[in-house]
Amino acid sequence: MVVLSATSGEILLKPGIYSAIVTEVAVKERDGRTFLVWTFEVKYAGSKTTRVRRPTSMSFGPKSTARAIVEAVLRRKVRDGEQIDTDDLLGLPVQVVIARGARPDGEETNRIEAVLPVPVEDEDDLPF
Repeated sequence: MVVLSATSGEILLKPGIYSAIVTEVAVKERDGRTFLVWTFEVKYAGSKTTRVRRPTSMSFGPKSTARAIVEAVLRRKVRDGEQIDTDDLLGLPVQVVIARGARPDGEETNRIEAVLPVPVEDEDDLPF
């Protein structure tokens, strides 16, 4: 007999700064509220990758998290009135600051604390 144990499938990363690319920006709805889920492919342990997600509100004001992410991806400030198509961000490099969080059931999970622009000198070194 074979006994199978279910896992979350998530690779727990050590807290730190990782190279990543934007792979998806999805619109989700829960409890009547619409929000975005940003998915990043994060490189760790040489050439291994895992996906990490970060929800944000739909707000795109100067202090919003979504705007901070877009500005990190574009490596520039977004101009007032500028419209950004999230599809144009897919595949672009960033750095993500990973910490540990806990789900409501107590299970540890990766948590994106911040998304940072890729330093110009590091751009050519990205494997993606």
